[in-house]
Amino acid sequence: MAAKSTPSRRTKPQQRKASADFIAKMAMRGKFRSFNQARAFVRKLKLGSYQEWLQYCRGELTGKRNKPRDIPQNPRDTYRDKGWKGFADWLGTGNIAYRQHEWRSFNAARAFVRRLKLATNKEWRAYVRGDMAKTKLPVDIPTNPQFVYKDKGWQGYGDWLGNDNVSYNDFTWRAFTTARTFVRKLKLDNEDAWRDYCRGRIKNKKPKPRDIPATPERVYQGQGWKGMADWLGKK
Repeated sequence: MAAKSTPSRRTKPQQRKASADFIAKMAMRGKFRSFNQARAFVRKLKLGSYQEWLQYCRGELTGKRNKPRDIPQNPRDTYRDKGWKGFADWLGTGNIAYRQHEWRSFNAARAFVRRLKLATNKEWRAYVRGDMAKTKLPVDIPTNPQFVYKDKGWQGYGDWLGNDNVSYNDFTWRAFTTARTFVRKLKLDNEDAWRDYCRGRIKNKKPKPRDIPATPERVYQGQGWKGMADWLGKK
């Protein structure tokens, strides 16, 4: 009795080659718009990042129609030798089109962002991607404010988020042992409770003093930091 043959799996190089071959065939058949036409269409979508482009391709962005079939999901391979300059150029986020967008003034945009009570740059990125249960980012507030407001008041993400009014690294923080003593007296159970406290979500606790950082692991690295359990006084 003959042994059953096992279908061979393609290696990653083989998969990439197959994808490239498919794209080439589609292009030869005239299935995709020209690079300039496709890019013009995409820029009108006003997507702020590569992640938003992927969400758009998957049909996950509300308020936008499904991607036309003649615009490729992988434009980098489709237009590799036909004008491709990267996703910033493709989306219009790294050129004149992005800079000329009618953005909210720096002070108004910052005031909106501070009301979100985000604790870190990482949380800002999660918010921009739509991964947090908060009001959607308005179209007139940029996902990369450090570029748009570079010469219009930008002082760093600490100032943008409202964690402090100067650069995070330049702020005068409370000494590690003094800050840790204060935090331990709060009797918080875990890191989630600490984050909630930093955002003012624990009603029976006074607001966090400004000279105690929301991200102590960043500020006190090399100054006594031993982890969140030690910070909170948990064994």
